[in-house]
Amino acid sequence: MPSYRTDLASPHAAENLLALVADVKGYPAFIPWIKAMRVWNARQGAQGRDLFDAEAVIGYKMLTERFSTAVACDRTARTVTTRLLRGPFRALENRWTFQPAETGTAVTFQIDYEFSNPVLAALLQNNFDRFVGKIIEVFLTEADRRYGAPSAP
Repeated sequence: MPSYRTDLASPHAAENLLALVADVKGYPAFIPWIKAMRVWNARQGAQGRDLFDAEAVIGYKMLTERFSTAVACDRTARTVTTRLLRGPFRALENRWTFQPAETGTAVTFQIDYEFSNPVLAALLQNNFDRFVGKIIEVFLTEADRRYGAPSAP
């Protein structure tokens, strides 16, 4: 199964970045290709983890897809994990990890995926690094908007 991981630094607090990524309902407001988002089945899991299911409608050019994931937000471990419920993937697992660092937060983004739709697979396969980079850029830009852009040194 294809996998992608990137590590980066952010000047924002780990708790703020965790809250941003866990705010799945808010994604359509700042992620241009998410056309709609629905969240249901919210519940408390073991050790205070927030669990819920989410369905996204993704639109890019003439392509529209819908997929659902189970989401777990673990405030103690500072992680947000998603796992495929249904959609255009054979498999999908994504994990954001936020660890406080000297000058903000060390962020890890990990995604393991396998498309079941051959057209979508062909479209994204050669551009997946760029697509993930765009996802991270969108989140970091939203973090600056919500929590204030970092000051120049």
